[in-house]
Amino acid sequence: METVINIKTDKKLKEQASKLAKDMGFSLSSVINATLYNFVKNRELHITEAPRMTPYLESVVAEARRDYKLGKNIKSFKSMKDLIDDLDT
Repeated sequence: METVINIKTDKKLKEQASKLAKDMGFSLSSVINATLYNFVKNRELHITEAPRMTPYLESVVAEARRDYKLGKNIKSFKSMKDLIDDLDT
């Protein structure tokens, strides 16, 4: 049996949460239901914000991975001094 819960929340917060849920492939209702289910089942509330890379950083990492696979722009050093000397050149 389903029931309806009415809550008051900030309009902008609801819009942001709805968009994020949609971007992740969920409805806001399913996100709230999952949160309630876990709250009751585990008797705890776990809140986190997973860090995400910016689009620019994602492109830099992708480029570095491509370079690594191709053996491009890869150097190794026998000592910290060798590394610092290379950076100074």
